[in-house]
Amino acid sequence: SSPFHLLCLVARHKGDREMLRRAIPALSSCVRFGLPFRCLATPPPHADCVVASNSASETEQLGARIGGVLEAGDVACLIGDVGTGKSVIARGIVRSLLRDQNVRVQSPTFCLVSTYPIENHPRNLKAVHHFDLYRITSPDEAAELVQYYFEDEPHSCALIEWPDVLTSKGLSPTLEITLKECDAEDRPDHLLDDDFFEVGSRQIHVKGLAARVHAFCADQ
Repeated sequence: SSPFHLLCLVARHKGDREMLRRAIPALSSCVRFGLPFRCLATPPPHADCVVASNSASETEQLGARIGGVLEAGDVACLIGDVGTGKSVIARGIVRSLLRDQNVRVQSPTFCLVSTYPIENHPRNLKAVHHFDLYRITSPDEAAELVQYYFEDEPHSCALIEWPDVLTSKGLSPTLEITLKECDAEDRPDHLLDDDFFEVGSRQIHVKGLAARVHAFCADQ
């Protein structure tokens, strides 16, 4: 696909001003961020863009792109059911930040957090903390855990799986990444192209990306 092809797809919906309003920023984000054009759809109101992934490799590649724009103090919440790819996208982010495609990244289900030191990062990131809060039921305990690691290394960022326990603590993530498996009855109504939807694929909704894409492109 090409940008021209995608603009033609948008033009099909020229009678729907709201769809156009949401589609054009999504196109801009995908083009500037290097996302595959076939993955473009107009995002729902709660997301900056929607990306389709048909494999773990594609999900990890998106994570790598996101890792390329993270900065110190960022908190990225990874939201989705078991098996939707939260750990896979986290692996892409971590490997991108460490610039090491061989580093082993797994959800810290039992140890709750894994910290990966970062060396010589262009934006002075010193570490990325990967939290898995699935086994924590106390909002206070979860908040104290996240705060402790940020205070220990302020030039760090965090990836948080199962962040719901922190809702009552007023968590304000920089990014929200929601992963959802598509089934036959789950075709969304905001698609630009029927080829975007495939049963068993993942829809990945990203909120907070637009500002980061702008900053990322300004630095290039």
